[in-house]
Amino acid sequence: RQGIVAIDFGMDILFATDKGDLFGRSFYQKVREYAVKIDKLQRNLQRQNIKPRESRRYRRLQERVSSFVKNEVRRLLNKVVNLYRPEVIVIENLNGFLKEIINNFSKSVKRVLIRFGLGEIRRKLKEIQEEYSIRVIEVNHAYSSQACSNCGYVDKENRKDRDTFECKCCG
Repeated sequence: RQGIVAIDFGMDILFATDKGDLFGRSFYQKVREYAVKIDKLQRNLQRQNIKPRESRRYRRLQERVSSFVKNEVRRLLNKVVNLYRPEVIVIENLNGFLKEIINNFSKSVKRVLIRFGLGEIRRKLKEIQEEYSIRVIEVNHAYSSQACSNCGYVDKENRKDRDTFECKCCG
């Protein structure tokens, strides 16, 4: 076991760890692709006066994006656990994460991310706690990308750009 691993949610990459590893590089890109298909289909159905829930194609597309989100979240969290074997996972508050990310998507995809993404992250983290006896601690998402995982020092200068972090206190 390797102690603590901190997971940060990103705008382009689903998870980034305090160890510098990035997981889910194409996650949001794939979700956006589904969003475009769903929105296009929704507009076509609306022009034909058909409710989306009455369309088998629409329901299948929604099921596909839901399955993708569930499977990817579970796969990536499993990867984090297998790679680091942590005693504790520190994760930013999921509600705060969603509020930041959610507005980048259409209503139909927002629902999927809220219902399945958030729910699946919580379910998988609970499973990890029970199965591996790994403690999961949720922290306030404010300043989480500016806080050093080593010494806890918070400074906006710690983050040089979106992809580079260097603590001004401990280096």
